[in-house]
Amino acid sequence: MPKRRPSFEIAGTVVAPGTRATVSIPLSVLSDHTPMNLPVQIIHGSREGPVAFVSAAIHGDEIIGVEIIRRLSHMLAKRRLAGTLMLVPIVNTIGFISHSRYLPDRRDLNRSFPGSASGSLASQLAHRFLNDVVARCEFGVDLHSAAIHRVNLPQIRVNPADDRSMDLARVFGAPIIVKSPLRDGSLRSAAHEKGVPVLVYEAGEGLRFDEISIRMGVKGVLRVLQYSGMTASRAIKSSAIESPVALKSAWLRAPAGGLLRALRKTGDTVAKGEVVGLVSDPFGETETEVAATSGGLIIGRTNLPVVNQGDALFHIATVRAGWPRRSGWRVCGYRHPDQRLRLSGRRTCPAPMCRDSPARCSQSAVSARAGLLPAVHGGVGVPLLNEPVSPLCSGIMRRAVPRYCPGGARFRQLTIEGFTTCYPHSGSRPWQMTQRCHRVDTTPTSHNRLQNRANVMKRMTVPHGIFQ
Repeated sequence: MPKRRPSFEIAGTVVAPGTRATVSIPLSVLSDHTPMNLPVQIIHGSREGPVAFVSAAIHGDEIIGVEIIRRLSHMLAKRRLAGTLMLVPIVNTIGFISHSRYLPDRRDLNRSFPGSASGSLASQLAHRFLNDVVARCEFGVDLHSAAIHRVNLPQIRVNPADDRSMDLARVFGAPIIVKSPLRDGSLRSAAHEKGVPVLVYEAGEGLRFDEISIRMGVKGVLRVLQYSGMTASRAIKSSAIESPVALKSAWLRAPAGGLLRALRKTGDTVAKGEVVGLVSDPFGETETEVAATSGGLIIGRTNLPVVNQGDALFHIATVRAGWPRRSGWRVCGYRHPDQRLRLSGRRTCPAPMCRDSPARCSQSAVSARAGLLPAVHGGVGVPLLNEPVSPLCSGIMRRAVPRYCPGGARFRQLTIEGFTTCYPHSGSRPWQMTQRCHRVDTTPTSHNRLQNRANVMKRMTVPHGIFQ
């Protein structure tokens, strides 16, 4: 008869094998005599396996991880788990309640590790969480988002010197892996000292839910658990695209104060010197271009249009040429960055917008900026354009109104009449459409501005048989 697995004990609570329990670890008493606890859900599997943790809301305003853990808890309830999983949805309870990044003493919990049993409130919380939860695990995933007024592309931040962390980061399957050195006082640094590798998942915006980021987080954690032997191999599919590793990343800052008009969003690729935004004064008399200092992928940006000189605007990561490596998959660029298309044949895009469109999304192009990504069309491997373009989709758009060119050409607009196909340029090559992106002079001093806009409305034709 096989030996029964021992129970798991934490904070005086005993969790039997094959069961789960929610434990409140006492921390302190607030000024109004309200007790403050650290809630932890223990899923103690009936089979032997590793001990792991998933935590969120170390910063109280980064709530996206709370929803990820809620979904994980519901999904894992129906599966047999090997090992023990500790789910900590809200580490910074006070900050979570007050919608604040910090604790009442304005201390950053993620700069207070390893903490002390007799220190400040942040230090005591860090000490208790580290020793009661983190130190008992073999690995962990810490869920974060951008701060308020910023948004992050889903990404994994990892210690490049830790091979175990890099392996788990690749398994997670995030759109990009960012090498992030350990910082004193952080959870990753304190866990590293105890031999526990920790992945940091960054996605979305503070105090907001983002469905794409949430789903990527849930799937990524499940892949890590599967890779570690804690869940069945059929629990989640592995990522179809190998996550690229950023060679470096840097923030692009505002050259002047004023009102920001962003021309690029997270997930877009940019070339060195490309204009990604415009900063103007409230009267529109002066306008300063924000040009990318290096080519790469935008992994974060500000959502606040009111900026001061030196404010961080765009976070750009340089990616190794040739990404993604599996050429059989590409990402649908028409507002569906999380959907993948297989290039063999004409498989349609699974995104709802494309399914509802009269013409399917048969284009799976990726940007050719700075030689970072190969451009392909319809699976035939034909170059799209010689100049850099943003990800786009050749699906047909319905509304016959002026639209900004999705090809990324600055100050270009196009009109889509009826079911005319949108395409960034015309040309003699058969794989390019004859729909033009007319250049529109948008400088404040232009007296031909209205006439240029009127020219955009002229009807253009598309040759038959392009999408047959």
